[in-house]
Amino acid sequence: MQKALYRSFSGNHSVHAKHLDKGLKACTSAIALGLGVLLTSANCAGAATLSDVSAITTGVGNGFNGANTSAIATNSTTFGFADNSVGANTFRLANPFTLTSASTISAVTVYSYSTSTYPFPPVSPFTGISLNIWDAAPGTAGASVLFSSTTLASTAWTGIYRVTSTTLTNAQRPVFSVTAGFNNQALSAGTFWADWAITALVAPGAAGSVFNPQLTNANGTQPLGVARQFTGGAWVDLLDNTGAGPQVGLPLTVEGTVVPEPASFAGLLALGGVGVWAKFRRKRKSSEVEA
Repeated sequence: MQKALYRSFSGNHSVHAKHLDKGLKACTSAIALGLGVLLTSANCAGAATLSDVSAITTGVGNGFNGANTSAIATNSTTFGFADNSVGANTFRLANPFTLTSASTISAVTVYSYSTSTYPFPPVSPFTGISLNIWDAAPGTAGASVLFSSTTLASTAWTGIYRVTSTTLTNAQRPVFSVTAGFNNQALSAGTFWADWAITALVAPGAAGSVFNPQLTNANGTQPLGVARQFTGGAWVDLLDNTGAGPQVGLPLTVEGTVVPEPASFAGLLALGGVGVWAKFRRKRKSSEVEA
């Protein structure tokens, strides 16, 4: 029974019902403003995942109590990278995401763990998050923050443990989804960056041990990425193997609703509809990893 339950997380475990509900409410509000049937089909139908680059599962049902696993890649020596701004810690992580259409953002989910001893099933120790959306890579010339959130919308165990290939049943690193909520912030199509940090946690989480696993392919290899880390003084490229490289990517899921193309609004107005269109807006050591 337990095995079946936790294997079910191997699909799209980052989509939360409350976010889908928020998207549907946004659609309902838009319809109430007179955007009509067009938004019902184009916007409400798309109220879900806008960008999902969150692959970390390498094994299904082969972990502790039948959970899934995320094993360190064959070309890596690192469990995860610090994303911890609890207390005196000042680490943040950043990774890009791409929107294929103009959209409103309702939630961004990242994935973290805190090495400790947990009951089964583990309950998330995370109680705070800070997340910014940028128009370019943090720390690069001209990059600026477009909007921010400190709202912890939800956090839950993904059904995955971060392990090594020789310690598949180790249960010290359950990976949790941590979702920052946004009030349907508008973005145009394009590439943006999210940067984040865990800002509060409770036992059994440990303030000095909060990490984010990197993307890992199902076949046990690790893809190249462009992620960055803030180490307290500057943004630097996030390099695996204690700084030797390669640069890695981080799991990230963006949820919200796709909005109609401007041409669709013109069509609505021609039919006598009343439209509302918001202006879109575009942006203690670095080697502190578990190895």
